[in-house]
Amino acid sequence: MKAATDQISHRVEELRQAFDQSFAEPLRQVEAGRENMLSVHIGQSDYCIRLSELATVAKSKKIVPIPNGPDGLVGVCGLREKLIAVFQLSHVLGTPAHKAAPRWLLVCKGNPEVAFGVEEINAYLQVSPSEMNEVEVNAAGPFVSHLIKRGNQRLGLLDVPAILDSLERNH
Repeated sequence: MKAATDQISHRVEELRQAFDQSFAEPLRQVEAGRENMLSVHIGQSDYCIRLSELATVAKSKKIVPIPNGPDGLVGVCGLREKLIAVFQLSHVLGTPAHKAAPRWLLVCKGNPEVAFGVEEINAYLQVSPSEMNEVEVNAAGPFVSHLIKRGNQRLGLLDVPAILDSLERNH
């Protein structure tokens, strides 16, 4: 019994030292050229969005509908003491969507008064340039600038500034 207790005590001490040592080491740098992205599920497809194009990502709050609002506008919500217009991203992209309110809000860096509502956030990704392939305009959708290859999966990279420009031109 004492041997088992000694082994456990020894293992706990090893883990404690490894934990403390991890704070003494310099932070690991992201591989040069990698971009931080979110993989999101929109309608029936998965896409990527550059985190650098977002001001914040937040769990959806109560969204108040706006009668006779522009197409795709779910409504407005209060977020960090500001009023935000929430557009259903699936509608903006022209893909079938769930009828329920979005679960996540992606607040745009280019216009922090606009958020895109999405159903699901799949993952945080670090994408290298070798995983990104440019696509011809509208070949993979009106706002997809690149296709990202991750194993067997192909994800469209959404161009958030282009989506914002489109919304501003059409509304």
